[in-house]
Amino acid sequence: MTHLDAIDEAVEQFKNSALPVVEQHLLPKAQERLVAQEKKTAVDGSNSVMVRTRHGVFVFKRRRFLDRNQTPQTLLPAAMSAALRQRIGDWATRFPFSEVASLLTEGCGTPLLSEDSLWRLVQKQADQQDADQAHAIDAVQRQSEDVLPSPQFVAVADSYDGQAPEFVTLTDALCVPSQKPTRQNVGQVRKDKEAKRHDTDVFVLPRKNGGEEFCCEGLSERWSCVSAVATFLRQEWSGETLAVVAITEGAKKIRADLAALFGAGVRVIRDGYPLAKRVRENLSMIAFSIREREGSQERLLGLLWQGQVADAVAFVAGIAPRTKKAHADLLGYFQKHAHEIMGC
Repeated sequence: MTHLDAIDEAVEQFKNSALPVVEQHLLPKAQERLVAQEKKTAVDGSNSVMVRTRHGVFVFKRRRFLDRNQTPQTLLPAAMSAALRQRIGDWATRFPFSEVASLLTEGCGTPLLSEDSLWRLVQKQADQQDADQAHAIDAVQRQSEDVLPSPQFVAVADSYDGQAPEFVTLTDALCVPSQKPTRQNVGQVRKDKEAKRHDTDVFVLPRKNGGEEFCCEGLSERWSCVSAVATFLRQEWSGETLAVVAITEGAKKIRADLAALFGAGVRVIRDGYPLAKRVRENLSMIAFSIREREGSQERLLGLLWQGQVADAVAFVAGIAPRTKKAHADLLGYFQKHAHEIMGC
């Protein structure tokens, strides 16, 4: 007997045994519930409902009802698939709303949402996530250390020890231009921005399953990024001993956040991008020509890439500067943060 024959036989057995029982017991109950529901409501015509998904738009006829209090009732509200919401949320964090609208049209074959609709949808999702995060922080803070102990943090003694386990976190402060507080229609009074730029602290932390957790500032100002990170650490790494390494640019605000979270149990390593940017900016004021700047930059970044900070300091000290202040600033920067510059 083949698999198809076995399936056919099973279907026949279901028809002969189970199906009569279903028809005898369940169908009458379903009809009774339907009749009872119809007695409670009155038909009030119909209209169209639109369901948006990442595969396109689907329109259905929806029957409207009125209950005993003459309150409108619907059985199929306007809906959007969870996959489409997730896709919009991902794109909205990377592209402007106009680009997201174009990507949706291109991917679905039909215009789904306008820029204004996308803005309102993202704002609603952000408000919900903000509220969920506030609830999670409150719930964890109410837990005692006996029930949910905080992890213990120790600084990594030797960052070049490849065998020692490390808890590596990345953090930065993003400064971006502020958006319009609202999106007005044509002819409405425009509201001024509260600030020209916004600073947002961001943390990327590891999970036990190998994934990552992203934490940033909220919208409601009810909680901070530090409190969100502290909540995650107690939830995910409760009772663990973590050797913390923080890769960051080392700004004062970031160092204050790291101290609030990990105390002295954190080893700071300079992020390579702001380090290289600092080198390029200072050398542009130190060197007398473009050729000299490019040659010094190549040599200096090569030494820093290998972690040879002492040789980098000696190289900078031997340069005849065009601007003495920029020369002194770069030397002081290397000497102050030599223990935080790590080679690859």
